Amino acid sequence: MFFNLGVLREQLGEFATAREAYGQAVRLNPGNLDAQSNLAMLSLSEAPDHAVALLANVHQAKRGDPALIGAAKPLPNLPGNEQWHSKFKLKMELEQLEYLAQKSKLPEFAAGLPDALRSALEDLADLDDDNESFRRQHPRHHWKSHWQLINRLYNRTLYLPEPPVIDGP
Repeated sequence: MFFNLGVLREQLGEFATAREAYGQAVRLNPGNLDAQSNLAMLSLSEAPDHAVALLANVHQAKRGDPALIGAAKPLPNLPGNEQWHSKFKLKMELEQLEYLAQKSKLPEFAAGLPDALRSALEDLADLDDDNESFRRQHPRHHWKSHWQLINRLYNRTLYLPEPPVIDGP
């Protein structure tokens, strides 16, 4: 209820009451990541440190703790809308990983991911449409080791630089 009230107040431009409603939603349900995220975005100008801490908490809850991703520990399930692949997205991920590797920013635990993506793209060579979506647990290929690595690391935080804090708005 308070989350919906926050959304409504935010849409009406009543940002102070929206912040109050989101805050109440978080107090009642600390696991409400959407309320935390919305509260953080509304709090950026007044309390940037608090907002950044909230956003970091949301990010870690959704994607997993970057320190644990390389370990063989369970990770949180990704949101349902992020459990889909397409050849286009796999190609884009491969380009990003190659860039990180070139800059020596790809963590050691993810070193095999570019090759895994290349193998996955070979598995999908028969798909004509690069934008055709399929679930992460692709029934034809999910048992292959390269798909298991992809499914563990896909849409996870592999590299997160510490951005500089800037003065001013």
